[in-house]
Amino acid sequence: MAKDLYDVLGVPKNASQDDIKKAYRKLAHQHHPDKQGGDASRFKEINEAYQVLSDSDKRKRYDQFGSAGEQFSGFGGANSGSQDFHFGGVSFEDIFDMFGGGFGGQTQSQRPRGNDLVVSLDMDLKDVAHSFEEQIELKGYFECNLCHGSGAEDGKTQQCVTCKGSGQVRESSRSLFGNFVRVTICRECNGVGTIPVKKCKQCGGSGHEKTKKTLSIQIPAGIHDGETLVIRGRGELASRGGEPGDLYIRIRVKNDPRFVRDRNNIIYNLHVGFVDAVLGKEFEVPTLEGNTTTKVPAGSTHGAELRMKGKGLAGGDEIIQIFIDIPKKISNKAKKMLEDLAKEL
Repeated sequence: MAKDLYDVLGVPKNASQDDIKKAYRKLAHQHHPDKQGGDASRFKEINEAYQVLSDSDKRKRYDQFGSAGEQFSGFGGANSGSQDFHFGGVSFEDIFDMFGGGFGGQTQSQRPRGNDLVVSLDMDLKDVAHSFEEQIELKGYFECNLCHGSGAEDGKTQQCVTCKGSGQVRESSRSLFGNFVRVTICRECNGVGTIPVKKCKQCGGSGHEKTKKTLSIQIPAGIHDGETLVIRGRGELASRGGEPGDLYIRIRVKNDPRFVRDRNNIIYNLHVGFVDAVLGKEFEVPTLEGNTTTKVPAGSTHGAELRMKGKGLAGGDEIIQIFIDIPKKISNKAKKMLEDLAKEL
């Protein structure tokens, strides 16, 4: 049974967005995998719960449907809108196949399709602060360097004798319902309508070969760990006349032990002494672009937040949370000074 997301964050179902955010930050700081005693699986669980409950639409769907609402994105389930209708155990698709692609001779596409490619891309948190271009090396079947995809030596082609240049062939069949015609892609030319006069000696006329190529892709700012970019038509090439596959890029963003990510904001916990909190002081703090200084105002309280605009991801902010450290042991002199101070306040 899936865990209740409210229980994961330790908040009631009527919790406000502020309560949810505070609970997330506290737990994320406590269980960050780069901290001593951190728990990576618990940290991931907390992040997943926050991604749902911090979004009003996702939260509403979760409250209504539970985990199924998140899994299937709402009404009707994963197959909503694309159900098959069956008659006596035979689906519409089976009936159309029996009739050779449809009544009256509909065309049935059978073009070969290249394989999809899946690659993983590792990056640091600072890398996704802005969009950037990345070079990715791909290995697979791509356009032949000698014939440039034509499949023909010297690029010379001639009309396909099988389909007479149409790229399609018609096949008739008999059934209990009469004669039916199936129009399919010509297998000789893969629907191109032409064939090489002389096949390319490097690819054997297929138009593709196993090789490597480098592709430049644009990585959007603020992308999250675990997301997948899909680039249509940039996978492997099929044989001549076929359709290319797609390219899937799995994003893996490394944890930065200095920060906790809150969407496009990053949170840094700054520990200050009691005296510094009372009197105020400048501190050096890290950002994604290097260290900078910030002023902790006099009279700052435990849990107060300072915000540095634009220092997060994709235009987000860096939020500095102040943690006041109280010494466990002090000298008698310091104790006397604090007692005197207490009388003044």
